[in-house]
Amino acid sequence: MHLKQAISLVLSLVFAGFSALYALAAGTDYDDVPATAWYAGAVNYVTEQGLMSGTGGGKFSPDAPLTRAMLAAILYRNEGQPPVVDIGAFSDVQGGWYASAVNWAGASGIVSGYGDGRFGVNDNVTRQDMAVILWRYAGSPAASESRDFADESSIANYAAQAVDWSRANGIISGKGNNRFDPKGSATRAEAATIMRNYLTMNTQPESPADITFGNEYIRGFQFDNVLHDQNEGDIHFGMYIPESYDGTKPYALFVTLPGYGGLHFQGVGVNIRTEDFGIEAQKYNREMIVLAPQLSDWNMTSARQAVALVRYVLAHYSIDPDKVYLEGYSGGGETGSLVMELAPELFTAYLLVSSQWDGDLAPVAAARTPVYMATGENDSYYGSDSVRETYSKLRELYKGQGLNDREIEKLVVMDLKPQSYFDERGVRDQHAGGGLFAHDEEIMGWLFGEHPASGGNTVATAKADPRNSQTLYLWEEGNAPATTNYTVNNGNYFDEPDFRPTVTTFPVPEGTPVKGAVLVCAGGAFQFRSDQMEGTPVAQELSRLGYQSFVVDYRLRPYTQEESALDLARAVRFVRKNADIYGIDPNDIAVMGFSAGGILAGEQLLHYSGTVDGTELDSGYIPDALDKTSADAAACGMIYSFYGRLSVASLDVEEFRRANLPPTYFCYGTRDPFYTQFGACVDALREAGVEVETNVLEGRPHGYGYREGWIPAYGDWLGDVFAAN
Repeated sequence: MHLKQAISLVLSLVFAGFSALYALAAGTDYDDVPATAWYAGAVNYVTEQGLMSGTGGGKFSPDAPLTRAMLAAILYRNEGQPPVVDIGAFSDVQGGWYASAVNWAGASGIVSGYGDGRFGVNDNVTRQDMAVILWRYAGSPAASESRDFADESSIANYAAQAVDWSRANGIISGKGNNRFDPKGSATRAEAATIMRNYLTMNTQPESPADITFGNEYIRGFQFDNVLHDQNEGDIHFGMYIPESYDGTKPYALFVTLPGYGGLHFQGVGVNIRTEDFGIEAQKYNREMIVLAPQLSDWNMTSARQAVALVRYVLAHYSIDPDKVYLEGYSGGGETGSLVMELAPELFTAYLLVSSQWDGDLAPVAAARTPVYMATGENDSYYGSDSVRETYSKLRELYKGQGLNDREIEKLVVMDLKPQSYFDERGVRDQHAGGGLFAHDEEIMGWLFGEHPASGGNTVATAKADPRNSQTLYLWEEGNAPATTNYTVNNGNYFDEPDFRPTVTTFPVPEGTPVKGAVLVCAGGAFQFRSDQMEGTPVAQELSRLGYQSFVVDYRLRPYTQEESALDLARAVRFVRKNADIYGIDPNDIAVMGFSAGGILAGEQLLHYSGTVDGTELDSGYIPDALDKTSADAAACGMIYSFYGRLSVASLDVEEFRRANLPPTYFCYGTRDPFYTQFGACVDALREAGVEVETNVLEGRPHGYGYREGWIPAYGDWLGDVFAAN
């Protein structure tokens, strides 16, 4: 393939995901490339074509970073290795194996050097530089400006047009939550996939459909995406992809079908704004993609569209076929019953909420797809007769197959809630109250076959797992220090009275050096926890940087800030107690938070550090062995936050001095309404002798969460603080 010919080609570089169209099961000649690996077919291809070879000892080193010299060599081999004169353009290119390739790339204007005369042969190729180099290789075609990626502001100016061109032509996919990750290093496995896709583009089977991705983000979901299906037309949907998803391992898939108020004509993303099933589902499996279709009605047309969309995702993302879940609320339940008529074999289980069954039950019984039907006994819209009839018919079908009662109970469940269920939760209308089921662990736990944390799974009793994510209760049941008597939700509170605070772990990936630990508290004005913007994606990014990360789901209103701070202190004690297991120095633990979450972290450091336990607040609390472990932290991250109370920064220099606060990192924008308070708090801390680092983002408002590219700098600061301990 020659340089001029490359201009007309559309490349398909798959960094974050991979298409099932290209997954090959053939074995490889390398010990470290399993036949089942997503990149195995690509590695075979580039090896056969002579574009890439192993790294010695029978290894391909798929996870090793791609260097600038390697990329130059790949493209040079693809050009047929034309004769090159050593023009001496680069001071660090003196006869190495890459000399001809680098000189060719430099002379062709494809890969330029640095300002100091070096090429940087051993430097890793970043994702944005990969886009630039391939853009030049394609002849530097024009590209319209795009703001498609969530971290667009982190993309260097010199790479902006190349990235726009790449996205506009479907060349480079974003990572989870539509991040481009411009400074992330490309790997050898990705390079193999790039070249195979590039050179076989004209022979690949056509995709049955195409997607136009939207630019709006709602509660962590990307909207308004449109699947252009050749048979079913345009299908609008939202999608949540965890930051950890990179296509290398199968993830679960949860599909939530909206009620009437969440259909597309009601507004983009209104289903996720008004229904919590897609949000709550993430607590049951952190490695799960959530699909939120916005359909046109609740009839067969929408059912066919839902099936087409699910099939597309199954074909183009790495999904575990044994973990595909469907839920439909109200009108979405009707659609879901029709989906189950059309393709029950696609789903592991189906949850029908406050709805009726419209589809044929025979295919469901034949596929034996489990169904849970939850509704009010006197649902104000549907009643419960349809659910009762469906339950009876399904049972009869299974009896006809010779199943006994115990076997049938695993396949069909009818859960009719009495009025008292809704009254206790502050909701009178049983149909509208169906939204409460998203927060019901018994119902949601049935769907996913597990609970976010089992009753005995607490930080005091559980064995810490340094490799796999865990969600653990912070307090033994009935023994959480509290001064608030919360028994009935009047409709104004985010959590139900039976909520128990938890900590969720995000271990450092295997092979990454461990630098320390960070506990993250999302914000939300103590009214809610903004996990999708300020919790999980932050912990995932920090874990990739080498920090054992923990998200604390602390108590919200009507509980007080002091009660919430004790939740964080408890989590710190757990991490320190298990420091050896997590591979950290027990002194290298940081707390951080966003907005109200940062205020919470400050409260904990000011009043509940050391061995101060729950009896300080609640004399009825019974201390345990874990309370003897210190809750001190070596660093604090205040992300658009401050020490103080909600909306009011503390400027008490003497209190800061008495508390012996650790080094604190402030990150906030100049358009934040609390901008002046941040600065005043920083000045007071410095006067008290507290070490403070500030990262002020020009023109940024409150609430940017994991975006704006601040996390790597924060990670570097943490590393310096821990190294000085």
